[in-house]
Amino acid sequence: METQGPNKSYSIWWFLAGFVALGSIGLYLVITVGSADRTPARQVDLGPPTTSPSATSTTVKVPATFLDGTPVPEEIEEVVAEPGRALYLFSLPDGFTDQPTNSVVAPTFVEVSDDGTAITVAMACAVTADSVAGGILVEEDPFEVNIEAVAIGPSTGLPCPPSTELAKVTIPLEQPVGSRRVALAKVGDPVTLNGVG
Repeated sequence: METQGPNKSYSIWWFLAGFVALGSIGLYLVITVGSADRTPARQVDLGPPTTSPSATSTTVKVPATFLDGTPVPEEIEEVVAEPGRALYLFSLPDGFTDQPTNSVVAPTFVEVSDDGTAITVAMACAVTADSVAGGILVEEDPFEVNIEAVAIGPSTGLPCPPSTELAKVTIPLEQPVGSRRVALAKVGDPVTLNGVG
């Protein structure tokens, strides 16, 4: 019987170094050479690029509507709605938010239609004399219809003149008011309205 010499062991580090080196070479070749002679299957002609100054955006603005599908008044720019909750955002004058502004719950007057399917919300001036209507939030549940009308105004300025109405909008409800309570948010509470305020 023959005896064998001492057992030899090899380090795994040489194996890992070789594996990484070959993998790196392979990846380099795939990136640089592998896609060099590929041609597109088909080309789509998109036409000449638009150079019109008025064509700065590719987004299409969909006209806002109330929950029942009727168009909103032109001063309402956007409607954000989900079941039981609708936020009606008003258009703000150009450059209005370039100055420091505050958003607060405005003095609000609500009138329920005879059949209870709609409410008319009148929003009075808040913050300063240069305030504008910011938005109206209507939340409905089985017990209440909650209304929060928000005015946005410059942080500094003259006080609101008495009886100045910023907006008056009739809003259809998801369900008739019926026996539900109509609740208004507390006037003067600060509000952040869609990033403004």
